[in-house]
Amino acid sequence: MGKLLPVNGWLFQTANTFLFLSYISRNLIALRVCLTCGSIFFALWAYFDLDIALDTIIWNCLFAIFNFLHAMSLIYKSRKVPFGDDLLETAYDEVFCSVGMSRVEFLHLTQSGERFSAEEHPPSAEIDNEKSLAFLLSGEVIIEKKGFAVGLIRPLQFINSPQWLANLHSVPSEPIMLQSDAGYKGLLWSTKALKRAQKDNPQLTAQLVSACSRDVVEKLFASDEAAARLRTESGNLPANTLSSGILTPRNLLDPIPEAVVRQQQNFSEPIEV
Repeated sequence: MGKLLPVNGWLFQTANTFLFLSYISRNLIALRVCLTCGSIFFALWAYFDLDIALDTIIWNCLFAIFNFLHAMSLIYKSRKVPFGDDLLETAYDEVFCSVGMSRVEFLHLTQSGERFSAEEHPPSAEIDNEKSLAFLLSGEVIIEKKGFAVGLIRPLQFINSPQWLANLHSVPSEPIMLQSDAGYKGLLWSTKALKRAQKDNPQLTAQLVSACSRDVVEKLFASDEAAARLRTESGNLPANTLSSGILTPRNLLDPIPEAVVRQQQNFSEPIEV
């Protein structure tokens, strides 16, 4: 039976305390800082208490260096960077921050895209779903397909999120047309631009898929509520737009007569697609 050894000194206890804090930390920066401090104290423990245990010192010094570099990288990426535009500030706070995108990553994303507005484009503009992803910053636009108005896009919503998600899985979709009488502003990213932006942010595709998926779900629930209310109050919504109480993705792409879309703009929550 082995002999019970005495309790280690305060250097060893401090090192393990930092390890314990890293295990319970949910913040990546705090985790890296705790691992850095823990490795430093383990190296000091190996030097003073173990009479210079060289291998333990070398390993823990390497651990401390790498964790310190990771911590500095995370602090740099999470720094407060100005966007210089209130619309971008709102878009980040309301949409992109919730999917884990840092301010620096969002700034690079906006710089890789193109700004578009009603002043810079004709009243009727086409969005190619296979080549681009569009996000509306302000104003409202009506989506048209094959001459039918199929929905209303409001600020801080992706214009073609269902079609863009479908194209990721090689499901073809037809281009959509934008119609608006009032001014609107938005961001447009081409496929090439997104690939370039992904070099700086490997998680970009996952973040955009998360943001677009949330966008689609919110539109489905809003469409369900508004369509149910509209059918109850006006009784002229086509019956095939409702399926088991919700709008399905198939229904989402079905043409809705423009008169219906125009009429329900008088309600506080119009049907959104």
